[in-house]
Amino acid sequence: MSPSSSETPSFPNREARKLCWAARDEYYSCLDSKGAVAPGSEGKACGKEKDAFEGSCVRSWIDYFNKRRVLEAGLRARLLEDQAKGIDVSGLRYGPDDPKKNFSSRG
Repeated sequence: MSPSSSETPSFPNREARKLCWAARDEYYSCLDSKGAVAPGSEGKACGKEKDAFEGSCVRSWIDYFNKRRVLEAGLRARLLEDQAKGIDVSGLRYGPDDPKKNFSSRG
């Protein structure tokens, strides 16, 4: 979906956004099933899903979603460390979901 340098950039319409998000969710589900946090670290295990994700989303969105996934995983790990130390984290939110649950990959 990336335009060439000579083209005017086009912005995804509602249907294209839905397709992008669905492809992202499928790819991230595959990563989760393989225990991979950082996109690309799964090797060839999620190749079909990765190709669909990269073919359905503009490059800037792919970069944003991937960075956000890694950042949220780090924050989730920090939250769990704080909980293990006995720090009250009941009022904290490190992401879109309740801090005691796994984060959603939804953006």
